[in-house]
Amino acid sequence: MLSDKFKDYFLEILRAKKLEPVTCRSLLRILEHGSSKQREAVLVKHLYWNDIRDVVLQLISHPDLKLIDLLKLLIMANVFSISEQNPYFFFNAEEYIREFRNHSRISLQDLSDALEELGGSSAFLAMLIFSKHTGWSKYNVLKWEKEALQSYFFNKLDYIFELLEGKVSHEVWYAELDKASMYKALELLPSLPENFLSRLWTLALLSSKNERIFAQKILDLHTETVPRLIAELQNKRTVLVAADWLARLGAEESIHSIKTLLQKEKSETVRDGLIRALEKLGEPIDSYFNRSDLLEEARKGLSVDGTKKLWWMDFDKLPEVYWQDSGEIVPKDVIKWLIMKSFKQKSVEPSPTLRRYTSYFRKTEKEKVGKFVLESWIAKDTMPAYTYEEALEKARQDATTMINYSYYSANFTLEALTERLLQSMLKECAGSATSEKGVLAFAAACCGASSVAVVAQYIKEWYGFRVAQCKALIQLLYWIDDSSSIQLLLSISSSFRTKSIQAEASKYIGLLMEAKGWSRDELADRSIPTLGFDKASAIVLDYGSRQFTVKLNSDFNFILTDSDGKVIKSLPNARKSDYTQKVDEAKKWLSQSKKQLKEILKLQRDRLYEGLCYQREWLYEDWWNYLYQHPFVSQYCQTLIWTVLENGEPKDYFRPLDDGSLTDVNDNEVKVAFDRKVKLAHPLLMSDSEVEAWQRHLADYEVVQVIEQFLKKPYKLSEKKKTIRELDDFQGYMLDAFQLRGRATKLGYLRGSVEDGGWFNHYKKAFVALGIEAVVEFTGNILPEVSRQVAIKTFYFIEHFPDTTYNLHNEKIYLKEIPPVILSEVYNDVRSIASQGSGYDPEWEKKTGMS
Repeated sequence: MLSDKFKDYFLEILRAKKLEPVTCRSLLRILEHGSSKQREAVLVKHLYWNDIRDVVLQLISHPDLKLIDLLKLLIMANVFSISEQNPYFFFNAEEYIREFRNHSRISLQDLSDALEELGGSSAFLAMLIFSKHTGWSKYNVLKWEKEALQSYFFNKLDYIFELLEGKVSHEVWYAELDKASMYKALELLPSLPENFLSRLWTLALLSSKNERIFAQKILDLHTETVPRLIAELQNKRTVLVAADWLARLGAEESIHSIKTLLQKEKSETVRDGLIRALEKLGEPIDSYFNRSDLLEEARKGLSVDGTKKLWWMDFDKLPEVYWQDSGEIVPKDVIKWLIMKSFKQKSVEPSPTLRRYTSYFRKTEKEKVGKFVLESWIAKDTMPAYTYEEALEKARQDATTMINYSYYSANFTLEALTERLLQSMLKECAGSATSEKGVLAFAAACCGASSVAVVAQYIKEWYGFRVAQCKALIQLLYWIDDSSSIQLLLSISSSFRTKSIQAEASKYIGLLMEAKGWSRDELADRSIPTLGFDKASAIVLDYGSRQFTVKLNSDFNFILTDSDGKVIKSLPNARKSDYTQKVDEAKKWLSQSKKQLKEILKLQRDRLYEGLCYQREWLYEDWWNYLYQHPFVSQYCQTLIWTVLENGEPKDYFRPLDDGSLTDVNDNEVKVAFDRKVKLAHPLLMSDSEVEAWQRHLADYEVVQVIEQFLKKPYKLSEKKKTIRELDDFQGYMLDAFQLRGRATKLGYLRGSVEDGGWFNHYKKAFVALGIEAVVEFTGNILPEVSRQVAIKTFYFIEHFPDTTYNLHNEKIYLKEIPPVILSEVYNDVRSIASQGSGYDPEWEKKTGMS
C-alpha cells in the first residue's frame, strides 16, 4: 500500500495528464492491487511509458516521498520484479534511484532494507551488484560516496567471501560473477576483521592470476605483507606468487632470500620467476646466464622433442643471427631451441631467460628473426580453408540456392551474391594458431618497429573473427621496445570496434604508464615516433662510400638528395665500393618509413583533434619539447591557433612559426614562460571578433589547418534545452545508408551493436578520457549492408564502458552535463552527416518504413 500523502500527490500528477478523477482513482487502485497483467493493460490503455517515466520523476521531487513508496510504484509499473529477481533491475530503475539520491542521500543499506521489506532476499542486491550481466554496478553504484556503501558491504562480508571462494552459487539467472566488483567493495572498507584477512591471504596466494592481484592490493592496505611473503618463498605452492608480489612492492629486504633460493633451485619455471623478481628489484642478473652451455642444452632438448609440433614453421628459412659482442653466428639449434621453449610455455610473455639471451643478439638480425616467427605464426593462423577454385564452386552453389529467397532476389543479382559469398569464403580459415601462441614470446623478445605494421594489419583485418589472437598480439606489442608499438596500443585503447580488444590494449597501456611513471597523455606525447629524423626533418642514409640525405617537405613527401645536393627520384643501386648490407638497410628503411609516416600522421592528427575536444592543457615546456620540437608534429602545430592560460582562463592566443617563434593575430611576437599552460583555441570559447580575426590571419598566410578549428559554426546549448538528454534537430534528414556510413566513419564513428536479424540503427564515437560515447541514431540498416534510404533520428550521449562487452546501462546523459566543446563538435558531426543527403523530408517515417 502506498502512503496517503504519496497517493494524493500521485493523483494530482495523474490529473495533470488529463485523466478523469474517477479514472485516476481506478488506475491507482489497479496499480496497487491488480495482477501484473491487469497493471500492464491499464498502463498501456491510459499512459505511454514516457508518461509513466515523467510521472515518477515528478514524484521524486516531492518532500514526503519515501524510498519504499518509490520502489512500490516502480514494481507496480513493471519497471522491475523482485519475485523474478530480474538481473536488469538497475538497467530499468537505476535512473530513478539516482534521482531520488539527489533529494535524499540514501545508503546502499537503506536500499537493501527496502527491497527486503518488499519481499526480496537478503542477497538480492548483492547478486545484482556482483553480476557481469548487470554492468551498471561497477560504473554507477560503486561510484556512490564511500559512506553510503560501507555499512552494506561490511554486513555482507561473509557472503562476499563465500562468493569469492566459490562456496555459494550466484542466484541471479544466467549471471556470471564479476569478482573485480567484489574486491572493489572490499577496498572501500576502512578495516577488515582478522578472520577475513586470513581468508584474503588464501585468495591472494592461491587464486587465479587475474584475481589474486586484487586481493594482494587490499592486504597491502591492511597489514604488513613483506615478512609473511619472505616466509612464503619456502613454500613450493606459493614461491612464484610471493616472489612476484615482493618485486611489485620493491621489497629490497627480500633480495638475499631470493638469491639464496635461486642457488639451489632446479626447476626452470621457478628459476625464471625468481630471476624476474630480482630483475624488477633492480638486481643485476647476467651471472645467471651462461651462453657456453646454451648450445649443449639446445642440442639435448631438440634431440628429445625436435620441432615436429611446429611443422608449419620453415626452420630452414630462419634468418641468420649474430652475437653482437663477438660478431659470430648464433647456432641455428640455439634459435630453434629458444623458439621451442617459448612454444612450450604457452604464454606470450617472454621469460627473463629468453629476454636476456636474445638481448645478446645483434639488433638488425634479432628483429628479422622475430618478424619471421611472427609472420610464420600468422600464416599458420590464417591458413585458408579453401583454395580459390573450391571457394568459387561452393559460392556458386550457395548463391543458386539463396537467390530463391525474396530478400536476396530483391537486393542481389546471382553474380553479385556469388561474388559476396566468394569473398567471405576466401576469408575462412582452416584452423587456429592459438594453441601455438607461445612462439609469440620469442617474437616479443626480438621484434622491432618493422613488426608493428604486421600486427596492425592483422588486427585491422581479423578483429571481428579472431579476438583471442588479436589479444595475444596486443600483449606482444607491449614487449616491443619501440615508440610505434606504444602509439598503436594507444590508438586501439582509445577507439576500437571490439570492446574486449580495446580493453586489452588499455590494460597494457596502464602497465606502461605504471612502469614509466607517466600519465596517459605524457606517454602519448613522449612516444611519438621520429623515424630517425631530426628537428630539421632530415636524415642521412649511409652507403659506406657515399651518403644521401632524406628531407620532408611541407606536404610530408620524402625528398632525396645526393652528396652534391642534387635531387634524385629514388635511392640508387649499390656500387662495388658500397657496403651491400648498408645499401639494403637504407632501401628497406625508406620503404618502411613511407608507410609508417602515413600512420603516424593520422594518429597525431586524431590526437590533436582529441586535444581540441577535451580542451586538454599542456605544460608549455612539455608542449615545446614533445610537440613543437618534433619533426612531424611541429608542422601540424604551425597550422593551429593556441591559447595561453592564466589561472585557467585564456590570456593570449598564438600561432607557432617555422622559425621557432610565436605570433599573435597582428604578427606581434608572443613570449610564453615554460611553467605556463597552453591548449588549443576553440571558437565556442572565443568572441566573434577574435574568431574572425584569426580566420583572416589564416587566409592571409594561406594556412591549411590539419583539423577544422574555425570552419564549423559553434553550437551552444540554450537554457531551454539544458534539461533534455537528446537532440532531434536533424530528425528526418534523408540520405543513403552508404553516405551515412562513409561520412560517419570518416568522422571517427563506429557502427553500433547489431540486434537480432542483423539489424543496427546507430553509430557511436567514444570520448574515452571522459568516459562518454556520442550516439547517432538513424532508421537502421541490415547486415550485410545494402543501399537504402535512411533518415537521422536523434543523437545523445551515454556512459562509455571500455572493459566490458555488456552495456546494459545505456541511460542518456543530460546535455548540460556534456562538456560544451564536445557537444558542439558532435552537433557539427551530425550536421555534416545530414548534409550528405537530400535534406529534411516530412514523409521520412513513411519512406524509411518507420510508420
